[in-house]
Amino acid sequence: MPENDGVSWGAMISGFVEGVDVSAVEDLFRRAPVKTAVAWTAMVSGYMRFGKMELAESMFEAMPVRNTVTWNCMIAEYVENGRAEDGLKVFRRKLGLRVKHNASSFTSILLGCSNLSALALGKQVY
Repeated sequence: MPENDGVSWGAMISGFVEGVDVSAVEDLFRRAPVKTAVAWTAMVSGYMRFGKMELAESMFEAMPVRNTVTWNCMIAEYVENGRAEDGLKVFRRKLGLRVKHNASSFTSILLGCSNLSALALGKQVY
């Protein structure tokens, strides 16, 4: 693998998150010569999937650059892990920073509203 190919390392980290224990993914992330938003987002997602919420949160906060996908990842993973209220907090923070939204943003937020029985908020989002 080329030394500075951040895209390849990010894709590899994403693939490892799906089926390997978290320590192997952490090692791969540490060794990556270039840490792209893809790699950082894969780590956040992986920590969430392994139930390591605090590590995911600190990884998210440490990211040098966040994009729409990164923000959506945090929101979706919170909702999927039964923490819809935290997902809504991240969404509000995203709004305050004027980060772009897409269909995925609203899908996760609407699911979070449903999980919280927040009909009024769900109508506002809709």
